[in-house]
Amino acid sequence: ARRRRAAALPLPGWRRAGTVTILGCLFYISVVLMLDGWGVGLEGWPRWLRDPVYATAEFRSANAYRLFVRMTWERRQIIFEGSDDGGKNWKEYRFKWAPQELDRRPRFMAPHLPRFDWNLWFAVLGDWRQYPFVERAAARLLEGEPAVLGLFANNPFPGRPPGLIRVALYQYGFTDLATLMKTGRWWWRKRLGIYAPTLERTADGTIRVVQQETPAH
Repeated sequence: ARRRRAAALPLPGWRRAGTVTILGCLFYISVVLMLDGWGVGLEGWPRWLRDPVYATAEFRSANAYRLFVRMTWERRQIIFEGSDDGGKNWKEYRFKWAPQELDRRPRFMAPHLPRFDWNLWFAVLGDWRQYPFVERAAARLLEGEPAVLGLFANNPFPGRPPGLIRVALYQYGFTDLATLMKTGRWWWRKRLGIYAPTLERTADGTIRVVQQETPAH
């Protein structure tokens, strides 16, 4: 009974004011960080609006509460292509999860994380030199490495590895509903160019760069 009476007593005014003040500050800082993540920079704000955010940043008491605060506006996709006739014809290595075939709907993958496909999305945000795993994957495809082939949904060269591998860059986007209903295509795509150098496997098994194209961006 004594505990119930104590719980029923109103909080002192200073505690209520302190609680409201702290919650108000956290709310303000969180909103500012969210706006900053959307590209609304703080540089032009008055100092009295910026200082509280900077002063509390090291405590990590508030954040934008999202894994990726700002996403890209375009979907760019790396495609690995191989040729066994000196570059006259090219065949694509199909991904298990990432967009590629135009008539394949987006796949539901949670809670699985296809790390290879996922990291390729990051790779297109920069230069191939920043993401050397792309060129290493292309080299392993030239060698027919089973572990790397297992990352793909198909092997277009089941008999023996191709002689050439190139890494192309495409832009993907969703079609509209009318196109989907008429053609069954979920995606449209446009080739932007080459992402990484073309690699060749020589007769003695050496892998070398045969064409250093200007990367597309």
